[in-house]
Amino acid sequence: MTMNDSDERRTNWAHSLTYSARELARPRSIDELSSIVSSSDLVHALGTRHSFSDVADTAGVLVDLSGLPSEIDIDESSGTVAVNAAATYGKVAPALDLAGFALHNEGSLPHISVAGATATGTHGSGSGLGSLSTVVRALEILGPDGAVRTLNHDSVDFPGAVIHLGLLGVVTRVTLELEPSYRMRQDVYGPMPWNTYVAHRNRGCRWDLNPPASSSDLGSSQMKV
Repeated sequence: MTMNDSDERRTNWAHSLTYSARELARPRSIDELSSIVSSSDLVHALGTRHSFSDVADTAGVLVDLSGLPSEIDIDESSGTVAVNAAATYGKVAPALDLAGFALHNEGSLPHISVAGATATGTHGSGSGLGSLSTVVRALEILGPDGAVRTLNHDSVDFPGAVIHLGLLGVVTRVTLELEPSYRMRQDVYGPMPWNTYVAHRNRGCRWDLNPPASSSDLGSSQMKV
């Protein structure tokens, strides 16, 4: 286990927020994490720190879960995958694709953790798709006593627990529903005059703009194929 108090480690990814926690711990195992939680008065887990708010902050101990061993366990019979809190979409997606599976939606950045994104209701992409948390089927949560408990989707308390914001304990493992693998197609349009963008900006496209807006702006649309 490492305890790091450097300014670099106490900020979010953009360095726009400095956490106020008195300690920052980075356990390398569930046993180390359990020891930290059970011996601390206040604990909160950190994801990949991609929030501009202090939703993950605490006056006690912040726990950085990136040091935990990565686990990606695919269950073909149930069509699910169980990943630990350190797993990122950039690692999970290729592993699923090799096995012929995929998630219904992805985060926009590969280094975002699955546990953090689902805990905060991160939207993913596509207005017709559910948020990343909609495919969560089970949670393993380490409580204040240091014990791990499992909460399944058939539990009456499950719907209110998925987007938990770290308030129920430290989530150590998340089980997600899978679907068959697919390929994405992206169509890019350009150069595009500014007036054309203004006239069509409400259509189902992604617009990549580099200010100041000019005729070199590009628009693109994405779809499963």
